[in-house]
Amino acid sequence: MPVIPWLSILWCLPLVGALVLAILPKPTGPTPPGTRDRRTSIARGFALLVSLATFAIAVYLFVSYQRVAGGAQFIERHAWIPSIGASYHLALDGLNLPLVMLTALIGLLAIASSFRNVASHDHAFHAMLLAFQAGAFGIFLSQDLLLFVIFWELALVPLFFVVGSFGTREERVPAAIQFAMVAATSAAVLLLGVVGFVGNAYRATGVMTFDLATLSSGIGVPSTAGAWLLAALVVGFAIRAAAFPLHGWYTTLLAEAPTGAGVAISGLAMPMAAYGLVRYGVALAPEAWLSISPWVVGVAAVGMLYGACLGMASQDMRKRVAYAATSQFGVVLIAIAAVDARSLEGAILFSIHAAVLYAALLVLIGTIVERLETHQLGAVGGLGREAPRFAALFGLATMLLIGIPGSGGFASEILLFQGLFARHPLWAVLAALGTVFVAVYMLILLRGVVLGPPTKPVQGEGRMRDLTMREAGVVGLLLAANLAIGLYPSAIHQPLESSMAPIAESVQEIRLDRLDETIAEKWENRR
Repeated sequence: MPVIPWLSILWCLPLVGALVLAILPKPTGPTPPGTRDRRTSIARGFALLVSLATFAIAVYLFVSYQRVAGGAQFIERHAWIPSIGASYHLALDGLNLPLVMLTALIGLLAIASSFRNVASHDHAFHAMLLAFQAGAFGIFLSQDLLLFVIFWELALVPLFFVVGSFGTREERVPAAIQFAMVAATSAAVLLLGVVGFVGNAYRATGVMTFDLATLSSGIGVPSTAGAWLLAALVVGFAIRAAAFPLHGWYTTLLAEAPTGAGVAISGLAMPMAAYGLVRYGVALAPEAWLSISPWVVGVAAVGMLYGACLGMASQDMRKRVAYAATSQFGVVLIAIAAVDARSLEGAILFSIHAAVLYAALLVLIGTIVERLETHQLGAVGGLGREAPRFAALFGLATMLLIGIPGSGGFASEILLFQGLFARHPLWAVLAALGTVFVAVYMLILLRGVVLGPPTKPVQGEGRMRDLTMREAGVVGLLLAANLAIGLYPSAIHQPLESSMAPIAESVQEIRLDRLDETIAEKWENRR
């Protein structure tokens, strides 16, 4: 009986859907206010159907994964470019399993949240979102470094067209150009690091390969060269996550992007970077990672404080959310730098927890922008009186983001801080400060939007209509996903543990070797 290539179907389905949307008949002219063009409705329905089918496949894979056995499953491997050792190699393991599920959820809700936020050319908009989702699936599933870089590009290119063509303000074209430059830099730096690791393996073994398992199997990397190659990967991933000081494009992009694109960007930026740092950073060069980890922690600490200060000062609600993400990614960086199995698991869980909540907050802020035509915090207030459903979900999202018991943040922070205190107590204190900073200014945002004095904006309808059932459903699903992580973390923790333990053990062996060398050196000096 032939084996069904589920992983290929998973990333190909949204890409094929994007291509079909590109050739579907478009509306012949502008749609009159209050009416709905039949062709636009068909395009929206088709995009939602593709997303639902993709989500169903992801759920099947998530449920079917054998957690007790662990390791790589649903493996697909075929020769691709044998002359350089590149192969089409996909696999699902404990590390990418929850991230694949997250990608399916974010893709579905990005489509569902955009039906009222795009005035025209829905075909192209939804096609770009589906293409982005296809690239994101490929990033998480790839087990070949060349394939990974190609999917990385595929996930970035659609966002340029989405923001440049469908942005909500006049600065959308400069924002798209800035993003394109940043994306090209990120991809180029990543490719440079990948080629360096492949070249080092070729010098050591005489065999050229892009296979991740082979490159992570203990092929020695010279300390100096390894540090530089690893730095290239760290910079490439940090750009994608908008880590300090490479965050400027992110705040601008979220301020300009339509709601659906904002959900896709904010929902996957941090998880992509966290995954890349663990899978391609720590695993490929553990010794070099230990060497540069103090520098990573220093930059992360400054970034947390910087993001918190700018977040408290910003009056743009979308930018405030973006600065919160920049600040909280510092916590993820510190956890990964510690390279304890628990801190690594906590970092991935924390990135997923934060991603779904930032996506939910952007949907909620998007409803304010749509109804009141303003991004400014000072132009809104007292929305709890006018929109109780909105206020309840906004308050719950904020509480979950700051990590109340039962949230995904609470579960991830327990793991994260356990690992940090075991390895570096001072680093744990820095990470705790980062979570406190974000909590303070997100609570200030909540007070201003929901409980502040009501004001009447100069534009828009003059009052805030409450959330529709579709909007409330989108936000509710994101919040439910966060609660599911917090109330039943073992569904993700168990597979993550099986993948993180080998990475942490390899780093621990290097730590012990260094300790032995230090003890031997001191003994010799005493003699």
